[in-house]
Amino acid sequence: MRQDRRRRENWSRPRLAIDGAGTGALLASAFERPVAADGLAKMRRAAALWNEDEKALAHIHLAHIGLPPCDQTAALRLFVADALLAAGAFCRKP
Repeated sequence: MRQDRRRRENWSRPRLAIDGAGTGALLASAFERPVAADGLAKMRRAAALWNEDEKALAHIHLAHIGLPPCDQTAALRLFVADALLAAGAFCRKP
C-alpha cells in the first residue's frame, strides 16, 4: 500500500531524462571535451535513481563521471549550446 501511494505521488513530479546525443553535445560544448560513453551511461543511471527518489546514490554516480566544476564560462557555453540545439542545430563529425 505504501509503495502504491509513492507511485501515485511520483506521477506529478517532473522526471529527469537523459538522451545520449543531446546530452553528450551539451556537455562537450560546456567542458570543451567529449564525455565518454560510460559517462553518459552513468548519467542515465543517476537520472533513474533521482527519479526513484534515491538522491544520494544519484550524486555518487554523477561524481564518478569526473566532470570538472561548471564555472561561469562553461555555464555560458552550456546555455548557448542548448539554445542552438533547441533551434535545430546539430553537430557533425569532422
